Amino acid sequence: FIVMAIISILLIFSNLFAFSCGLQCTSYRRLILSKEKFTCYSYRGSYDDDENKGLSLKVVAVFALGVVGIFGSDVFGSITRFGDAVMQQSKTAQIQQSTPSSELKTTDASRGSMTRLTRKEINYKLQQIPVFYVASEDGSVFIESGIGKFFVEKKDAQAYISTITNGDKLTVAATTLDEVYYPLVVKKQKIGSFVEGVVGISDINAAYQLQASREQIISTPPEWQTLHSNSPDIPLFRIKNLAFRKENGLEIPMFVRKEDALASYARLQEAKKQENPSIEFTQPEIQVSSVSEMATLFASGGFEGRAIEFFPSMTAI
Repeated sequence: FIVMAIISILLIFSNLFAFSCGLQCTSYRRLILSKEKFTCYSYRGSYDDDENKGLSLKVVAVFALGVVGIFGSDVFGSITRFGDAVMQQSKTAQIQQSTPSSELKTTDASRGSMTRLTRKEINYKLQQIPVFYVASEDGSVFIESGIGKFFVEKKDAQAYISTITNGDKLTVAATTLDEVYYPLVVKKQKIGSFVEGVVGISDINAAYQLQASREQIISTPPEWQTLHSNSPDIPLFRIKNLAFRKENGLEIPMFVRKEDALASYARLQEAKKQENPSIEFTQPEIQVSSVSEMATLFASGGFEGRAIEFFPSMTAI
């Protein structure tokens, strides 16, 4: 047994030495060819030369006999088990690569309620608010002194036309806030040539403002008006502790008009009083924010953003 193992090892080393010499000669020839043809070659374990096509069958057989002689036949069982493990891992990787990306993404239901919202989720909330604008003959937003305006109330857009000189050919058009907020108002979305609708035909270099109605502005506290005096925005009204129960949890409403928020609160109190006549009405606490402030908070996270829903002006629907 020992003599057989020694002979096998000597034969292996002698063949490897001969193979190494052939490799050096071939590499030298390839280096010369690479310089002449300006081509870079790299060794990958196989050759095009007829005299060197890798290890011969004799060397492989001798090597196998040497391995069996030294380690015993159990080594092939280990090699087989290792190969099966590698194949299984490869199959698992192929299955993962073939899985649709939509199945790998975290669903909204499993995301934490305090995590930031995606752009798609924010746009879904902005979609609930219709806005009106003065449209030029080609359908683009009318620009005056470098500014285009989006109104919450249709009557405000109609009143704006009456102040424009030669505004006979101008009309009032409508869209939803998600279509224009990021690309035109805050300019945080690239506009390509493929973009359609009012965004695709309007002047991207102009400034665009959100215009709340006079009644809405009056309904806000003086601090809110001072904060937004130089940056027009749409106020949003919320009544503290007011929430709607839905199938997937509580929904916190924020209203574009203060009157709609109070009316919703009054209906809820009336329903409670019918169930329990002894309940007395309490004065609601009104909190005021704005569309731009909420969009920023949605993108930052840290609060119950997914539970908040916008309710547009009843007169704009």
